[in-house]
Formats: sequence, C-alpha cells, structure tokens
Amino acid sequence: MMNPKIYVHLGLFVFSASVLNVVLYHVPFSLFTYHPLLILIALVACTEGTALIQAASVVSAEKRTLHIVLQSIGFTAMVSGFSVIYDNKSRNNKPHFTTLHGQLGALTVAFMSLQLMMGCLMVYVPQLFGGVARAKMMYRYHRILGYILLALVWITALCGSMTPFLVPSSIEPVLNWFSIATNFFGLNKRPASSTSSSTKTNNSSRSHHKQMRDSFVLAYDNRYYDIHFRDVRGGMRQATVAELKERCKTMTGVTIATMKLKVSGAFIKDDTATLTSSGIHDGCIVYVMGDRANNEQLRQTASGNPEEVGYMIRISKVMDKIEGSKDKIEEFDIRVVSMLDGEQNDTMRKETEDLGIYLSELLMQSLIALDGVDCPSEFVTARANRRQGVKHCQELMDRVDQARAALKQQQNKQKL
Repeated sequence: MMNPKIYVHLGLFVFSASVLNVVLYHVPFSLFTYHPLLILIALVACTEGTALIQAASVVSAEKRTLHIVLQSIGFTAMVSGFSVIYDNKSRNNKPHFTTLHGQLGALTVAFMSLQLMMGCLMVYVPQLFGGVARAKMMYRYHRILGYILLALVWITALCGSMTPFLVPSSIEPVLNWFSIATNFFGLNKRPASSTSSSTKTNNSSRSHHKQMRDSFVLAYDNRYYDIHFRDVRGGMRQATVAELKERCKTMTGVTIATMKLKVSGAFIKDDTATLTSSGIHDGCIVYVMGDRANNEQLRQTASGNPEEVGYMIRISKVMDKIEGSKDKIEEFDIRVVSMLDGEQNDTMRKETEDLGIYLSELLMQSLIALDGVDCPSEFVTARANRRQGVKHCQELMDRVDQARAALKQQQNKQKL
C-alpha cells in the first residue's frame, strides 16, 4: 500500500506548482513577489517537518533534530515573508491587517513563535519543566498544538492564494483545495501493518506507561540521563541507593567515594535504604554531585582504579581545610605567647580562648572526617595519604591543646 507521506508530498507539489506558476508568470515582479515565495517555503518546511514525526511513537534523535531544523527554516521564512509584506504596504501607504489573510498571518507568526520556543525549551532546557521525563510528558500537548498550527498555516496560505490578485484562472482554487485534501489525507493516514491502528495505539500507550514506570532522571553537570529500575525485581521499591550509585558511576563517571545524591532538596545519606523510602519516585530528578577521575590522577595511584582517586580527593579536601586553618593556629600561638608574657586583658583573653576552642573543634572534625575515609586495603596510595593526613592533623591538635593548656595553667596560677 502507498506510503501516506506520498500524499503529503503530492499535495505540496501541486500547491507549490500552482503558486509558482502565478507568481513567476502572471504577477509583475516587485517587492511583493518575495512574500508568496517566502510563505511557500515556510509552508513546505512546516508540513514536511510535521509529517516527518507524525506517525512515530518514538522519535529518534536524528528525526527530532531534522524536525527542529525544518520548523526553524519555516519560522525564518514565515517571519521574513511577514516582514516583506508589512514593508511593502508601508511603502505604498496601505493599511495593515485589514483582510482575513493578513489577520490570520499575524496570528500564525505569533503562534509559531511560541510553539517553536516551547519545543526548543523541552529539548534543550528540560529542567524548566521538571526534568527530561516530565518534558517528554509535555510532548503530547506540543504535538496537538503543532497540528493546530499547521492547519492555521494552510488556511492562511489558502486565503492568500484565493485573492483575485493571485487567481489568474478558475483552475487555481481547485488545485489549492486538492492540495489541502491530499495533505490532510496523508497526515491522518498511518502506514499499513498486520495489526489495526487502534491496536497499535493501545500498545503504544501501554508501552509509554510501562517505560515511565520505575524511571526517573539523573542530573549531573547540566546533563540529564534517563534511568530506570524495571530490570530489578520489585523496581524502585526494592532497589537500594547503593545500586543507584553504581549506575550513576557508570553513566556519569563520578566516583562513588565522592558521590552525593540529592532529591527534593535533601541529600540521601543511607546507602542501604530503598529508592522509594529515600524519596525517589517516578519522573523525579535526582541530582548527582561528586568528582570524576582524570588520567593524571589515575597515574598517581598504585591501583589505577578511579575509586582510589575518589578516596584521595576526599582526603585532599579535608587536608585543604586543615591547611587553611594554619594561619589561625599561628595567630593563636602568638596570642598565647603574648598573654603568657603578661600582655593581656579580659577581652583579649576571651577572644584567645574562643579561638582555641574553635581550632580544637575544627581539627577534631577533620580528624573524624579522615577516620571516615575507609579505604579498601588494595588502595595503597590512598591509605598512605590518609595516614599522613591523620598524623599531620594530630600534630596540629596537640599543638593547639598544649597552648590552651599553658593558657589555662597561667589562669589557675593567677587565681591562687
């Protein structure tokens, strides 16, 4: 059976031939000539762009890109054609939007601007709709509005083609109506198959809902990844956060050692919890935070394992915090020496004691953080870095504690 798109191509060919015949052979060339030519380009691009994905339940990335290109060409030609006729009327001191064709043309340009903008936002900025999954759910409305827009484009073009100025013979309207009929037939007829169209529609609907079940979106570094747990028994009700982290590592390259997951504004802390109990549900967005290992970092490890790099990054971040406290430790030492030499007052003593407490707590927290980096035995480089970090942190803690003890001892002597 004939492919339905043949009817679309046939209708476009007949209409294009009809318009070109009038514009090129029966109308004197002027600025106005560009208007019907540009609108014809817009009509062809919009119709072909719609027909390209009209019968597809799943649109490939290539078809989606081509659809956007064709609709963008159509929009550019539409705006250009609108600008040409507006300028032409202004030059001839004629009123604007006095005919049905002109009024529909202005409405079509505005409608097409919004439709193109919403389509691009759904594809390139899905977070505005709550993520890729939810943006895909909005596609049905975009498609319905697209059909309405295409009908509006054809009606506007038909109104323009039936003006006395563009109808040199009685056969032109017949050809134009034939073009609309064939396009309508082609866009509404699906390819033949061994199953009925209603069965295919139901199957497609069930397939869509099945695809949405136990699925959500991962967001990392302004990129979005569709992920599902339909292959796990029990789905998200049984899958654990630890399993999710493994898949996140595969998809994003973020090491589990540095990975943090965030959903609905809260971090997920329990790796043994199920996804559902952690607040993850169908269609939600899970934000992934963490670091990826580069080749230079891998060369610094004995194992060459990205996870060892992850542990080393965690250790390095704690050590950076410790190094950042050294200036405060130096200041604390100077304050203590001054007070031991007799240069003190109540305000200075209070500030020094508070600084000592702050440094002790900071170093204790750093030591606890280093203890929490539980490196596997095969990660020799990371374990060595951790031991070195613990030793250095402990030395600084002893230094601060000794200075605080000396200050306390002096205060006790003064009380006696």
